Amino acid sequence: MLSRRAGQHQLSSLADQVSGLAEISTTLKTYLEVVVSNVSEQDVAKKLIRTEEERLAESKRMQEFSNHPWIGEITGMLKITNLEGARDVFSKARSIEELAELIEKLDPMKENAEGLIKVWRHDDYGVGPINDARRILGLDPISFRTSAPSSDSRKKKKLVQQKNAPDEK
Repeated sequence: MLSRRAGQHQLSSLADQVSGLAEISTTLKTYLEVVVSNVSEQDVAKKLIRTEEERLAESKRMQEFSNHPWIGEITGMLKITNLEGARDVFSKARSIEELAELIEKLDPMKENAEGLIKVWRHDDYGVGPINDARRILGLDPISFRTSAPSSDSRKKKKLVQQKNAPDEK
């Protein structure tokens, strides 16, 4: 019990130190922006500040992406060590089928794409976490429809709509 309290105290102290470092970092960033703005040409300073802000935002986004439980699970299960490759897969995929195929190409163990699709469709296990990971990357939700409606089903839908439409006279 005493060691648990000591561990909790150390953890709390570490969290406080991290918070303090975050504040120092923010202050230093502000100071540096002012110095760069005053020393450099305005266009150069603005470009430098914007570039560094974008780099920092991307770093935070990748950190959040890598800490996402589903990403950790899928990259661990499939032995994918390239986090940027995983990000690219999530960015390129426009459907569940495409995501599974891209993961299969990235996976050195060659996981079966059809098997992934079946698992994801079976119990909604992947639906929320996949779209949550895409949200972190600033992407729209992925489509979980099997495929686009066939021309026959579109024709049937149009006939039903026409049949149910009020008569115009």
